Amino acid sequence: RLCALIEKYKPLLLSTASGVTESSDAFVEQLQKRVDVVNGGPEEILAERSMHDDSQSKENFVQLVSLDIPVSAIHEIIKSKAGELRAFLDNAWGNKELPEGNMSGDDFVVNTHVTMAHRSIVTQGNMHNLYDKLIGHQVEVRVEAMTWNDRVAALVVKVAEVCKQNIPVPRPHNEFCHVTVWCTSKANTFESNSLPQLVDKGSARMVEFT
Repeated sequence: RLCALIEKYKPLLLSTASGVTESSDAFVEQLQKRVDVVNGGPEEILAERSMHDDSQSKENFVQLVSLDIPVSAIHEIIKSKAGELRAFLDNAWGNKELPEGNMSGDDFVVNTHVTMAHRSIVTQGNMHNLYDKLIGHQVEVRVEAMTWNDRVAALVVKVAEVCKQNIPVPRPHNEFCHVTVWCTSKANTFESNSLPQLVDKGSARMVEFT
């Protein structure tokens, strides 16, 4: 009976079914979407090393490796240095009184982290070999300065050479080790990588903490 029904409605089924090329394209598109999923004293922060990957990908494709830092810790440091960072706060926060908790607003970065490695410069194999052993461990990150312009702002940091469990921590592959903390809607967070050069050109400011 099923065969008879299929034969009877064969013209209709063929007219509504997707062609082989269209079906293939749809499969590739869905596969690509899965591959592209990205699964980051008062000046010292304990950060947990995090490997961002697609949890549903059997290949564990890694977009980036980061030390994830609670945004509350970042904001406490900024507020503790309010006197030295008055120029930045006037621009980013205005003349409002600083809150007891986090500073709110779309321009403040929520997922604060130190990028240790990125797929654009480190192979998948090297990222796993270098950082898998550090997953879940705590690493000390020391804040040394803050730099900003009218588009982005970042804390300049130094990552400890060993984690709290005494496991060696590979050096960040980013020459400018930092945590992006603020970014206007007209900018992109990656622009913070250029802040040291902009400081040298007089187009950005830097305040070193003592």
